Amino acid sequence: MVRTQVQLSAELAEAVKRRAEAEKVSVAEIIRRALDGALTQGAPLDQARVRARAAAAAGTFGSGVAEISSRHDEFLAEAFEP
Repeated sequence: MVRTQVQLSAELAEAVKRRAEAEKVSVAEIIRRALDGALTQGAPLDQARVRARAAAAAGTFGSGVAEISSRHDEFLAEAFEP
């Protein structure tokens, strides 16, 4: 691991310390987890994997309505009627 130094506000430092104590891990571990989560959230999606999952899900669910593909606009309008 690479050692680095960051400056935190007093409030943030206290919150990190409380979380570390509650989870019985180090402050460094809490910061690593937070950074890992923040950086992976914005990671670009693997488009091939997304397409494969969508293709696998296609056709696996049924509404029980036989004409849904040809009358979808009508059904949608009915769903939003007051």
